[in-house]
Amino acid sequence: MEEKEITTQETTSKPQTPNFPTSVPRTKPDEKTEKKSCSTGKTCCIFKTIFYIIIVLAIAGLYVLHFCDKGCKKPGGTTVVTGTPGNGDIMYVNLDSISENYELMKILTDDIEQEIQRQTAIFDNKEKSFQKKYNQFQQNYQSGILTEVQIQNAQQQLQEEYQSIMAERERVLTDLDNRQAAALSQVMDSLTVASERINTEKFGASYILGYKAGTQILYGDPTKDITNEVLEELNKHYKK
Repeated sequence: MEEKEITTQETTSKPQTPNFPTSVPRTKPDEKTEKKSCSTGKTCCIFKTIFYIIIVLAIAGLYVLHFCDKGCKKPGGTTVVTGTPGNGDIMYVNLDSISENYELMKILTDDIEQEIQRQTAIFDNKEKSFQKKYNQFQQNYQSGILTEVQIQNAQQQLQEEYQSIMAERERVLTDLDNRQAAALSQVMDSLTVASERINTEKFGASYILGYKAGTQILYGDPTKDITNEVLEELNKHYKK
C-alpha cells in the first residue's frame, strides 16, 4: 500500500484509502486461482476440480503403461514382474458419481465450505473496523485538528494494522489450502483402496480407470462400470 506523506502545507490533499480486501477469497488471489470459482448449488468445486485433474493424470499414466507393456522394456535387463496377473479386462469408476455420492467427500467438502464462510465473516468484521478507524482519521485530518506528528503517527498505526490483517489473511488461506490438500489425499487413498479390494474380490481386471465425461475415455461399456460396487465399499462405514 502506497501512501503519500502528508505535511502541514498539504492541507487540501487527502490520504489514500488502502486497497483492503472485502472478503476472504477461497483460494490465493493470483491469476490462476481467480479462475477457480464455485457454481451456484455446488459446494467447493475447486476441491472437485483438483480431484478430477489427478484422476486424469492417473488415466494418462495407465495408458502409457498399457501400450508400452511389451514395447518399452529396458534394454540389457530382465523385467521382474510380481503380483497376481489380471485377466486383461479394463474396468472403470464414474468419478462424477463418486464426487456426488461418496459420503466422506460430502463431509470434507461441507467442512471446508463452512470454514470458508466463517473466515469470510471474520474478515468482513475486521474490514469494517479498519474502515471506521480510517474514516475517523480522514475526518480529523480534513478538519485540521491534527498536528503533523499526530498525522504521521495515525498513518503509521493504520499501516501496521492493515499489514497485520493482510498477514493473518495469508495465513488463513494457506491453512485452507493445506486442509483441501489433506482432504483430497484422504479421498484418493480411500478410492484407490476400495477399487483394489472390489476388483480383487469380484473382477480380477488388469486396470481400473477413472471415467469422467469429456476426458480421454470417450465411451465406457456399461458392463465394465463398477461404480456402484466401489461406492458401496466406500460408504459402508457411513451407513447408520
